[in-house]
Amino acid sequence: MQPATAAGAYPASAPTPAAYAYAGYPSHGAQYPGTAAYYGHGNAQTGSWGPPRAEAPTPMVETKDNLHYIQMGMGGFIPTDGGNPAKLGVEANVWALRGGWVPNSGLYLTLDASTGFDVGCMAKGANDGCKGHFRIHWIGAGPFFNTGRPMIVSDVQRSWDLMAFTGAEVRLWKGMTVKTTLNWFLASPWGVYAHYKQQAETSLNGTAASAPASPGAASTIAESLDPADAVENVLGHALRHPQINLMALWEF
Repeated sequence: MQPATAAGAYPASAPTPAAYAYAGYPSHGAQYPGTAAYYGHGNAQTGSWGPPRAEAPTPMVETKDNLHYIQMGMGGFIPTDGGNPAKLGVEANVWALRGGWVPNSGLYLTLDASTGFDVGCMAKGANDGCKGHFRIHWIGAGPFFNTGRPMIVSDVQRSWDLMAFTGAEVRLWKGMTVKTTLNWFLASPWGVYAHYKQQAETSLNGTAASAPASPGAASTIAESLDPADAVENVLGHALRHPQINLMALWEF
């Protein structure tokens, strides 16, 4: 016959509750002894003591660096060809939607695909943030509406260009970032064609009125101002000479 045990007393061999967890009664924790027989109700179910359970891993704290930004700033467009001066512009973006204004030239509205990387994170709290942030702008594109002098091939007047860019940005201090991109301004083919067509017609009419000395003079002028060739030349020039955009932006 098993000797009686004082009510509420733990056996001498039971480990301390703070150090071990009892696997026999997982819903009650470590405060119960390893054998149900100590309660005197005849239930012979037994359990076992094991090492401490590992704590659940702390979930990653999402900092503001992992989120998308609202940005505003200004900078310059530096041409890589002659005859087009550098220009200042202002820019703002919400998520992937980016818009800007270049005085005396026009307005633009683009969408871009980008990827951000946090550098030197200290994510112990939601307000800790990261030491740095780097973002790659893989590709972006949208219309540039010419309200003044076009950004490239400025002697050809047209209503809009296709603006495309690629580049990167990096945070320098708190919310201050610097962005560098290569920007292409591809003139509207229809606008270039209409411009040179009108120019060719004007030249031909003027040549006919002045009675050229040689019969082939009119055809020579028409060939030199062929609108289709002009479109090819203008687009080729724009592709070979992107503009460098340097922009300082503040994140919100």
